[in-house]
Amino acid sequence: KKVKLDFLFKCKIKNIKISLKSNLVSLQTNNGTINAKKLLISHGTKLKKILINSSIYKINQIIQRRPAVHLFIQDTSETNIHEALFMFDTVIKYVHDVSRFTDERKLIKGKKKVFVFALKHEVRETPNLKNVLFDKLKSAGIIGSNSTLLSYKWTNYYLPSLSNNELNKINKKSNGIVKIVKSENFCKAIAEYSNKWEKSIKYLNKL
Repeated sequence: KKVKLDFLFKCKIKNIKISLKSNLVSLQTNNGTINAKKLLISHGTKLKKILINSSIYKINQIIQRRPAVHLFIQDTSETNIHEALFMFDTVIKYVHDVSRFTDERKLIKGKKKVFVFALKHEVRETPNLKNVLFDKLKSAGIIGSNSTLLSYKWTNYYLPSLSNNELNKINKKSNGIVKIVKSENFCKAIAEYSNKWEKSIKYLNKL
């Protein structure tokens, strides 16, 4: 059946109140109060507290770094590796070749490449880091042995602040009124939600 959905943009949530007796959640926003039977949250939801039956539950937020690096490389070699997971590496979590998504993709095709690295939380920027990453690309066969490093950019990102544990606690304390989606690790999310998502995909394909 068709469902009508309303979207509220630039809507700031000030307070969340849950009544276990009436099985309702109330969101106090800058656009008024919204009452619902369920509330869906994930790792990136910005929450400091929830009021459950007049008791304040303080959210345990974590701050985790996800340092990232861009490398611009001159490389004429051919490769079919566009994404790579470094499962047991002490520096890299994963790397993407994003050359084909850049505005200059036609100009650099077959000549130059752009790589984005997601690094382990504890990695810090050092003068030699760009060379370490460059050498790891070579060792993995992602770039050719005659490639040249042209430029480098370091960026500090931060991961979503709610852990799986905290999401589970919120779901349990709210008696399931607050539904959760664990999606910070997309590979694990696919494994956990594959049955649900498969049904949704089949339904959408029929529309």
